[in-house]
Amino acid sequence: MPRLDLLAVRLADLREDVGKVKRVAKLAESRHSRLDGLRSVRKEVRDGLLDARQMIFDFRRGGDAPELELLLGDLEPLLADLERKVARAGVVLDQLDGSMIRLMNTDDVSRRCDEILRSIDTVEADLRSGALDRPAAWSALDQLTDTDCRRLFVDYVDMLGGLTLRDTGLDDRVSELTDGLLEELTAPLRAVPARPADLAGGAADYSAGSLVMLWFPEWTIWDVPLFGHEAGLAWLRSSPLADGLLGPAAGPARRGLVADAYAAYALGPAYACAVLLLRMRPGVAGEPSDVERAYVILGVLRALTGDGMSAAVVDLVADCWHGAVEERGVPAVADPARRAELDSFVAEACATLRNITSFRGFDSAQWEVEATEPFAALTGESGSARGATVRGLLNAAWAARMSLSDPHDVAVTQEIADAARALWGPRRAPLPRERLTGRPTQGPQTTTRAGGYGLPFQGR
Repeated sequence: MPRLDLLAVRLADLREDVGKVKRVAKLAESRHSRLDGLRSVRKEVRDGLLDARQMIFDFRRGGDAPELELLLGDLEPLLADLERKVARAGVVLDQLDGSMIRLMNTDDVSRRCDEILRSIDTVEADLRSGALDRPAAWSALDQLTDTDCRRLFVDYVDMLGGLTLRDTGLDDRVSELTDGLLEELTAPLRAVPARPADLAGGAADYSAGSLVMLWFPEWTIWDVPLFGHEAGLAWLRSSPLADGLLGPAAGPARRGLVADAYAAYALGPAYACAVLLLRMRPGVAGEPSDVERAYVILGVLRALTGDGMSAAVVDLVADCWHGAVEERGVPAVADPARRAELDSFVAEACATLRNITSFRGFDSAQWEVEATEPFAALTGESGSARGATVRGLLNAAWAARMSLSDPHDVAVTQEIADAARALWGPRRAPLPRERLTGRPTQGPQTTTRAGGYGLPFQGR
């Protein structure tokens, strides 16, 4: 028997694993073709039913047989029932097709696979030529296995699991809402659920072509505004407008601030609610980045919101955040020079973002246009707001949550989330009015910049 070379076995096995990832990624991109096959079968059945009806019509026109007429009379309801079932099958196929994400491309996955395969080729060729000794070849294999391949395989499993959750609707339609939001912002991205980022190696920069990851547990309607930041990063990569904000050598922190400014401009108060209340850390010694990010986000929103309901929500979130920062004992951008620098950045960002033509910033006027009716529907003040934009729906949901006498009530918060999703899809009963108290109303006693609007819960 020939001598077995363990190094050659490992290299060949790694090549097969990477090749499998590349093949399956391509299959995932084309999985809609299976539904096309079912549509073809449905069309054949429908055509057969039409032929059967034509045969019945021709028989009746050409003959007179009472006993057969009775049989044909019994057959017609069966044919009608089959036609209804075929029509329902068509509706289900269309729903499945709509829920299945269409990957714009899998070029990123294919590129990463090709790079690894080329590295394997290089190791094998250098080993054969003597340019690489066997200990060095083992080290090269370990490096590939522990870094590039591990990252690729984790992303591969996350992508497949996320696509399954999306396609079956088990993500509670959060991916669908996120897609709708990204489309409104003209961001060429699609979202798929994934396990917690820290379990996936902390890969917040995951990329698989057009996909962004919905890291668990951010699979709720409350977290959807967070993806305004992803849309902002996509805008940075594609728009010349961003160059002036980035500067000549922008690092990750600067890019993050620009993406935050974009998200606050694009999504309004909903972004501040999601990122400040659910994501950011309210001050840790030696880690001021989140405090500075919050400063920029609130600065952009205050430049946009003016008076009214949107300003009331921003004020409430800001009070909650600043109170938590004080509790942690970390000053909120204490250095005057740094504050002046961030204020200048906010002013420049607002001026630049107003030049975006694909959508309007979510200012007070846009709140009235997009969020007023959904908010009224969620709080039981009107019947329906079907057809609402995702931006309007997210802002209305967060405002309704803030309008609760106790916004920490998990059960009522879930009712708001369910009602908001119902406005995006099948209609459900609105949130009971008795569970919502103290809704924002004009009050002469209020003198805040919110223009007379007040929210019932002002604690933290």
